[in-house]
Amino acid sequence: MSTRKYLPGYEKLLKKRKIEKQIESQKGSMDKFVTSIKKNTIESLGENITNEQETYQKELEDDEIIQQKENNENSPNNVETSDVTIIDNEKQNNLEENEKMTNLLTNNIYDPSQWENIDTKLRDLLVEKGPIRENDLKFPLDKERRHFSTTFYFKKLSNGEKFDRRWLVYSKDLDKAFCFCCKLFNSTTHEFDLVMQEHVQRIQHGGIHNHYLGHNIQNELIQLLANEIKGKIIKKIKEAKYFSIILDCTPDVSHQEQMTLVLRCVNISTSSVKIDEHFVEFLKVDDTSGKGLFNEIISVIKSLELDINDVRGQGYDNGSNMKGKKQGVQKRIIDINPRAFYIPCGCHNLNLVLCDVANSCPKAISFFGVVQRIYTLFSSSTKRWKILQDNVSSLTLKPLSQTRWESRIESVKAIKFQALEIRDALLQLAKTSEDPKTKSEADCLATYELESFEFLLGMTIWYDILFAVNSVSKNLQSKDMHIDIAIDQLKGLISFFKKYREDGFTSAVISSKEIAIKMEIEPIFHEKRIIRRKKQFDENVNDEITQSAEESFRINYFLYIVDQAISSIESRSTMSQERLSGLAILLIEKEMLEELKYKNLISNFASQKARKINFK
Repeated sequence: MSTRKYLPGYEKLLKKRKIEKQIESQKGSMDKFVTSIKKNTIESLGENITNEQETYQKELEDDEIIQQKENNENSPNNVETSDVTIIDNEKQNNLEENEKMTNLLTNNIYDPSQWENIDTKLRDLLVEKGPIRENDLKFPLDKERRHFSTTFYFKKLSNGEKFDRRWLVYSKDLDKAFCFCCKLFNSTTHEFDLVMQEHVQRIQHGGIHNHYLGHNIQNELIQLLANEIKGKIIKKIKEAKYFSIILDCTPDVSHQEQMTLVLRCVNISTSSVKIDEHFVEFLKVDDTSGKGLFNEIISVIKSLELDINDVRGQGYDNGSNMKGKKQGVQKRIIDINPRAFYIPCGCHNLNLVLCDVANSCPKAISFFGVVQRIYTLFSSSTKRWKILQDNVSSLTLKPLSQTRWESRIESVKAIKFQALEIRDALLQLAKTSEDPKTKSEADCLATYELESFEFLLGMTIWYDILFAVNSVSKNLQSKDMHIDIAIDQLKGLISFFKKYREDGFTSAVISSKEIAIKMEIEPIFHEKRIIRRKKQFDENVNDEITQSAEESFRINYFLYIVDQAISSIESRSTMSQERLSGLAILLIEKEMLEELKYKNLISNFASQKARKINFK
């Protein structure tokens, strides 16, 4: 059975009467928003102007009588005749103007077609009345069967509102639309300012030239200049014949892999021979494998009209796709050109050393996790960052980064020298925050991390290690770095770590105790309960070695990361150590090198390497 209910007939009648009554009450509501034109407007204007004409004519007659009396008393007869003639002319002109105005009134003065030659009074009248529109007109069609519409009076905005174009008027006589102000105040006597006047004169006399400002033209000009500079670079490299290639890949903002191509050669065009490095171009690569990058390099070398066999050096980062001994780019190039020696980036090597050390043990991973948590907690809100700024005034917290070489030293440095201020900021955040998660995290970081002596000691140790590595990395990045100095820097870094392994822990403990006293923290290692396993029947209870908390920290944390740093530096620098040592001695002993007898050396070298078969 249907659940639909029908109203009785009487209720339907009441509902109908209510709707009709509501419609009747809304009649004429739109008239409030429309300015109506009364039919007697023009007639009243005509009567006003006619009355003005009669009054003006009467005033002229009175003035004429008074003027004649004055002329009769004070002027000769010839002057009297002249004045009467002038008055008659003025009277005639005024009558003509009045007739002209009357003719305008007989026409539609609100039509823009009648506004060519009007006086100031009528112009003021039109301005006072404003644009008058006739919405019930039937607009004529043009040749293309198109016509003006009242919808053109309004503009629909993006938010759905309708904007009235009050300045737009339609001429029924001309079938054209005009700007009310432009048409009413149009005059050929208007003058331009100096800048516009000069612009008009240039147009009239052919002084305007083409301006190449389009984005396509700009791109073509940029490419033209770039190709010219690239041509000079390639010419310099061809004169030097041999060159090295340096590559580096990174994704851009649009997540496209971009590879930078830099060519390195000996500049022999100047009086003093020097080594130049030139950026050539960015290469967009889709395949970042060793084979894909190798094919891209071979293609661009051919497009630059260079020979891959003239390459004498390769400089890449330590990615497996670049330095791989079997499928890497350097191995593929060495297969076709054995003289293209590969040297990894020294600064990138040091950054990888830090990555190896930071991930070497759980305590090291946990330490940098705390550093990143402190930054993330404050940087995730402007209100929290303001609390940090109120307490910390000098160094700003920095996030960790895998690619930015100085990220770790900057992050640890900000906390080491401002541990007290950062702890106060965390406590203030825990006190004022209304978010339970934020309150708990801030309280944990302040109480269980920054107020822990083990954390302060680890922070001091990491700062010493990072500062030493960063100093060497800065020196290796300098433009005037020589290979012998670079070797000494790396050897000195290894020596520092070996010395730091012996006495660095003691100095770090002393420095950490000073920070702890300043923060009013007890500088001791908290002993943890030792978990003892069940002994077997043949084991002695005294066989197990027990360590204090401080000794356990030194062995399982300090010595572990220092030994890992020494091992990583040595393993990453031994690949080119023999070649670096050979180049270093050649550079240092240049005078002895010039005195060598090359023919004897070449003969001995050729005899040791059986490249030729003697058929005698």
